[in-house]
Amino acid sequence: MQWNSLSKAWVVVGVMCAAQVALALPATAAPLDVRFDKFFEVTPTGSKIKSESMRQLMREISFALGPRSSGPIASQGALGVDFAYELGMSGANDKADYWQKGAEAPASSLTSHTMRFRKGLPQSLAVGASLAHLSDSSLYAAGFELQTVFIDGFRSIPEFGARMGGTAIFGNSHLEGFYNFFGDLTLSKSFGVAGVLALQPWLTYSMSGTYYKPLAEKIIPDDKTLADVQPQYSFDVSLAHRGAVGLRVVSHRVQLGFELTRSFSDSLNLFTMRVGAVF
Repeated sequence: MQWNSLSKAWVVVGVMCAAQVALALPATAAPLDVRFDKFFEVTPTGSKIKSESMRQLMREISFALGPRSSGPIASQGALGVDFAYELGMSGANDKADYWQKGAEAPASSLTSHTMRFRKGLPQSLAVGASLAHLSDSSLYAAGFELQTVFIDGFRSIPEFGARMGGTAIFGNSHLEGFYNFFGDLTLSKSFGVAGVLALQPWLTYSMSGTYYKPLAEKIIPDDKTLADVQPQYSFDVSLAHRGAVGLRVVSHRVQLGFELTRSFSDSLNLFTMRVGAVF
């Protein structure tokens, strides 16, 4: 029965992910698709790419599409399975020049749709995968994570553990690469209610990094070359500090969760709601 349930879970996740991919491939340019050639400008001192504006824009997009805690850190056991749909809404500085310049129709909030799957392993380990899409854009993301639990909760002692992983973001023809990597520490605790509910709050600190590399031929005009651009531009990496607080309610294998994430480095918030099942 255990293996049968696991097989069914894999089938469900596969169908959900296939549907997500189908939704993530619009045929035409969308309102939030970014044109990075808009960041090339000619000044009295020479041509240049506005790298700081590009950096902030990419951090906001990666905040909306990148990894998040989305659950307690408790060990799931070797046969444990957790899968869910997540709706995320993050703030954006739509009035900033980089959004006004780069996007056709900037929005004050970015909405993401994510399918997330986590599988427990022996020795208090777990692996996870996710597939996400940013609404009103051509961007989608595939992520992978590894989780380990240092302290398994017992009575008044909470669980304590760490996650690490990365996300690859696709869909913009002006980018050669766009990645988000992270490591976090999470404290969580499970409380039983009347034998039918489990309340599981958690608190997370995360360090997240954003890497991106534009395609030079896409962002530099035909009459210019990399040698004309000062400073020369190849790739960029930036780090952000984030914190999150969340609550998951589990009853009869059905889960409902909420999480609020704060990017201290960007002064932005991300609210995530998730619904799914645990086995």
